[in-house]
Amino acid sequence: MEIEVTAWKPFERGTLLGFAEVFIPALKLHIGDVGVHKHPTGKRWASLPGKPRLDRDRRLVLTPDGKPEYSKVIWWDGRPVADAFSAKVIAGVEAFEKREGVQ
Repeated sequence: MEIEVTAWKPFERGTLLGFAEVFIPALKLHIGDVGVHKHPTGKRWASLPGKPRLDRDRRLVLTPDGKPEYSKVIWWDGRPVADAFSAKVIAGVEAFEKREGVQ
């Protein structure tokens, strides 16, 4: 399946490298805020957007290390599909950076 990266916003924090906007032409689907991450070992992946979890009093739920906890709102049907999506997004970000001169 073809995936186009239509925008890229570098934003480095922890494993996060930035956010991509992607378009899947076959589905006529745009997805914003796709996180692109890099582990210290060099492994890179893309994550679908999520929403911050809130408690009953509408306060942000934090992980034990003080980071916001997120809930999935959309997800892939299995690891192979998620891995294929990640690979296409990462290739798309590289092509976008080359085309636009952004890093």
